[in-house]
Amino acid sequence: MKNNNTCLSLSLLLKKKVSGFLKGEKSFVIKATTGESFEYMMPSPGQNESFIAFAPPKSGSTLLYKLLSDVCVASGVVVIDLPTASFKNGIRPVDLTESIAPVFVPYGYAYLGWRHYPQQVKNNLQAMKIILLVRDPRDMLVSLYYSKAFSHPAPKHGSARDLLLKDRELAQEADINKWVCKHTSQYKKVFESYLTNLSSDKTQVYRYEDVIFRKQEWLADMLVYLNIDLPRKSIAAIADRHDIRPEKENPGAHVRQVSPGNYLNKLQPDTIEFLNNELGEILKRFGYVDPVEENGIICFAPQGQISRSILI
Repeated sequence: MKNNNTCLSLSLLLKKKVSGFLKGEKSFVIKATTGESFEYMMPSPGQNESFIAFAPPKSGSTLLYKLLSDVCVASGVVVIDLPTASFKNGIRPVDLTESIAPVFVPYGYAYLGWRHYPQQVKNNLQAMKIILLVRDPRDMLVSLYYSKAFSHPAPKHGSARDLLLKDRELAQEADINKWVCKHTSQYKKVFESYLTNLSSDKTQVYRYEDVIFRKQEWLADMLVYLNIDLPRKSIAAIADRHDIRPEKENPGAHVRQVSPGNYLNKLQPDTIEFLNNELGEILKRFGYVDPVEENGIICFAPQGQISRSILI
């Protein structure tokens, strides 16, 4: 009886795979530098030109991907989210190898979930339209500290779980000022990788500070750029669904707080001076120098008027 059940299970699995291939689905083995791997079933493509979105950790990345995921469902665009699939399998996305390259094709998909630039598929991305969301790296570092120390969920197994739990222990034991200074180079490298690899003619850049309180306008602008047509009511409903604004700060929540300039309240003056020096070129490049107060909200430029000329 046990052998019959085994054969039946194998038969069902084979039928599922054959059926998937007939529908245009493909199976790939995704490998990591750690020696780990997982199988990824790539769904049938849609009718759109492929595009990809990037957002560094704690730049509002989860918000961006929730908005775009809902848009894709509403418009019939097929989503490929390798970073989430990787993390669920206990593997950090930064540890993925060139085995992911066949998944990136010019037509049929929206590639979401990326926090870092995947250098191993640079050639695959040349023809794609790109969305890049950034945020003041000083605020991002503060947010990353709280995420590492308290709120970021860990996968159930794998090297990613081990590393995250170790990072959590170290963050909880550390002073936030020392922790932020130690991890500054991490964000510097992330920003530099985007500046080096993304071209201005294919990339639409948004800043968290300009869009966090204007989600409907932001979403509508992204859809124009991506040539996705949705009714205005649908855009409003998607934006409103994800318009979360905590009344007070909650260190243990994923959305701890949303107001720009939080680093001014969390870090000591000498730490801020260190960050200004270390990140000076990036702060200038993305317009994070000499912020002003307007109606109680820190503004860095005319809101909503973000130029792709940031990337050269």
